[in-house]
Amino acid sequence: FGSLLKLKELEIRRDLCKDIADSFDIDTEEFIINGKRIKLSMKDVHHILGPPAQGDEIKEPPRKHVPGLFKKYTWKDESKISSNSLRDYFNSNNSHGDDFVRIFVLYTIGFYLCPTLQPYVNSDYLGLIENVKNIKNLNWTSLVFN
Repeated sequence: FGSLLKLKELEIRRDLCKDIADSFDIDTEEFIINGKRIKLSMKDVHHILGPPAQGDEIKEPPRKHVPGLFKKYTWKDESKISSNSLRDYFNSNNSHGDDFVRIFVLYTIGFYLCPTLQPYVNSDYLGLIENVKNIKNLNWTSLVFN
């Protein structure tokens, strides 16, 4: 995830984003640009976004119930893993242990790799971060691609 630390702020034009989204054919999972069909590969996703592309492929979130982590990362009696709470953690903690790694990866999933319009990160991803030592063995590009 080192490439995330190298990201620079950039302005994204809304009309360009709309044009790119409109050029995507949902049925074939291809972009159609000037009549040419372009299908992205995991290698493309790795080059564009930069997450690790080696290791065990992630086909979908494991949907593993991890009550200890769920309780730990749903602060303020919330029923979901709030994106604001994850962000607040970074602003109020100086620790760099397992919790920091897990929260960083959850935040990365929720806002960079698999963003949604919801203000929380789905708890289905907790199974991916339960074993901190295994995080480096996962192909995070496959999570985006699949």
